Amino acid sequence: MNFISHFYLDRHLNDSSFFTGVSTPDLVSVFDRTIRLKARKMPLLMENEATPDEISFYQGVLRHFEGDRIFHTSTFFEEETGRINEILHDAFGDQVERGFFIAHILFELLLDKILIQHDSSLLTEFYHHLTARPVKEYVRLTEWVTRVPMPSYDGFLKKFIRKRYLYRYTDWEHVIYILKRIVMGVGIQKVEYLHSSTFLNEMLAYESELSMRSIPSMANLNDQLCKV
Repeated sequence: MNFISHFYLDRHLNDSSFFTGVSTPDLVSVFDRTIRLKARKMPLLMENEATPDEISFYQGVLRHFEGDRIFHTSTFFEEETGRINEILHDAFGDQVERGFFIAHILFELLLDKILIQHDSSLLTEFYHHLTARPVKEYVRLTEWVTRVPMPSYDGFLKKFIRKRYLYRYTDWEHVIYILKRIVMGVGIQKVEYLHSSTFLNEMLAYESELSMRSIPSMANLNDQLCKV
């Protein structure tokens, strides 16, 4: 899942440190893909020594991993990435490298896009939580869970907040830009088809279908997450 999908699952909570923790694995991945934040590598949380904000942030990071685990093993994820992969190969054949990887990234971007279009207040609430504490505090907490010094993370977070990138997720041109940047970042070179009218038309048709399935499917994922 991406930023808004993770936020959507726990949007009923009112804990900014928790939500920033939920967003942190994705933020760190955008900041520096060589820093791999994983649950098993996080420091032990000593609850009797930690502050409430530290506990919330830490639990938010773990919630991100648990949400990803449920999402990536769900029928919803398997069926939708399968549909996208099939659409791409039917339309472009051998032009598509690592079809399932591209389908994975594209599905998660589209899911955020649809959720934002369904409820634009999600963006307002997301950024409200992200700006509720000083950036330097989130840098400290992020360095704590990653166990890596991140001296330029402060500037990255300030820019991420200032630019409001997620507001552009409703723009297909921006979605394609993000997708292209990610796939080229892992060595995929055949990306010309992403700029074709065929790709856009196929994805617009798929998005229309996905929008009818997304909210019920996310509600089901939320039910599973609440049982954890």
